[in-house]
Amino acid sequence: MVTGRVIQGGPAVVNPALAIHMVAANCLIPVGVILYTWLGGLKATFLASYVYAVPGDIECTSATEKQCNALGSAALLWERLRFLNYLPAKTAGMTFPDGAYVPTADDPGPGNFEKLTYTEKDYHHGPVNGNRGGSYLTMLSEDGLSFGVVNIVGNFGTVFVDQSYWQSAIAARPSSAHRGYLLGGLVWFTIPMSLATALGLSSLALNVKMPADEAADGLAPPAAAIVLLGQGGGIMIIIMLFMAITSTGSAECIAVASLFAYDIYRKYINPECTGAQLLKVSRLVVVGYGIVCGLFGYFLYGVGVGLGWVYNFMGTMIGSAVIPVSCCLCTRYMTKNGAIAGAWGGMILALVSWMSVAASRCTNGDDPDDLAEGVDCDTGKLNVDTLGNINAQTAGSVVALCVSGIIAFLVASIEYKMGTEQPFEWEKMREGIKRVEQEADDVPEYEMTSEYLDPAAKYVFKYGVGYSVFLIFVWPLAVIAWGVFDKANYTLWASVAFCWGYIASGFIVVLPIYESWGSISNVLTCKKATPATKEQA
Repeated sequence: MVTGRVIQGGPAVVNPALAIHMVAANCLIPVGVILYTWLGGLKATFLASYVYAVPGDIECTSATEKQCNALGSAALLWERLRFLNYLPAKTAGMTFPDGAYVPTADDPGPGNFEKLTYTEKDYHHGPVNGNRGGSYLTMLSEDGLSFGVVNIVGNFGTVFVDQSYWQSAIAARPSSAHRGYLLGGLVWFTIPMSLATALGLSSLALNVKMPADEAADGLAPPAAAIVLLGQGGGIMIIIMLFMAITSTGSAECIAVASLFAYDIYRKYINPECTGAQLLKVSRLVVVGYGIVCGLFGYFLYGVGVGLGWVYNFMGTMIGSAVIPVSCCLCTRYMTKNGAIAGAWGGMILALVSWMSVAASRCTNGDDPDDLAEGVDCDTGKLNVDTLGNINAQTAGSVVALCVSGIIAFLVASIEYKMGTEQPFEWEKMREGIKRVEQEADDVPEYEMTSEYLDPAAKYVFKYGVGYSVFLIFVWPLAVIAWGVFDKANYTLWASVAFCWGYIASGFIVVLPIYESWGSISNVLTCKKATPATKEQA
């Protein structure tokens, strides 16, 4: 599913930004990733893995038929979004929620509403169905809540199931991994938060001409950047996109190659293979998998499946592995049959739930509750629109996460009750992993001892769980009391995103240089590195 996100998101943005056809983009992007991975290997995934200041246009503060090209401040963006919410709804089925403010012809608010003429399919205006007050400026959103559930389940699934994450964790030193991954998570969070707060909402406030299907393909950020900054904005988005695609695409190519080389080729074809043979097989798989990615991207494009559809489907498809895999890591009492039954059983039931809810939606993807009275809603059919419905995807994600855990624990409990399984002995991990060729290990010996690793594990559980609870529950619940954000609250929100983004950038750029300065200075001065001691760490 991560691969689907990469090969769909890249071409969708490159197509309008560089005027390259989608089919050509689907072919060119995998070529770049293959070359990048072939030459860089696992190190390549580390090396590539960085609005409100634009002067405002006074005409953009009042009613205008033209597209705005500047904002200037969070306060002005707030005014523009509030103004767009007061325009007539773009769909007949959308109405103002009870109690929402409805402007009149002599309204003293921003501009003359009657003079505006909008094309229904191009511009987003009117109240947002399912949001408090019909506003874009609120955390009380039905679709937002559903997307939050899908997003959390899908990303949990990505971290626990994606082989590229495992390889990165295994390759990292223990002293770097347990703090680095938590810090990386906090740094990563600023990406969706800042992009949504700045470019996401700016695409609306600027009247950017963008149909809903293009927004679903992830085109809101590049569209807003190009309108605000011209060609330079598009170039910056392309650079950011290239870095993200090459990093993620390279990691996925290496992940698939290592699974094939170690779990298939060495396990069943050539158990006595050498490191050189494994490397050759891995490189061949990288090329083959890159070609498959390009063809699969073209297939998704042909059937009309966009980035948003693939992203939302992740939770349904891989969410069932989260609890079984995490229990295998964190407890001795999860059995192999329990984990397998939970992962497969949860996925099957998730797919059934997903399709069942999708079949109850209208065939055109609309919500039956939102349609005007007397409008027919033909249900019972499955197509791209109904299967991509956020309610269907949410149902699949929730079933995948919850039911898989129940099945896994039931099977494991039955096996222990019958005496067919015993608690797993962790020492087997040390004894059973065979290295192809023993090389000099620069990891200090003390970092591999239980004296060091046990406190590190407690640190991860303490702060990992704490950060997750804060970001998933505490923060969203705290701002619910704000209702529809007023100008002061939105300015505060934007300021937090602004500061968080700059602090995260500082950590990404400065901290790696600081922590690796010893190695960098050794290279610059041609000195041989000395093994680290416990006192030096």
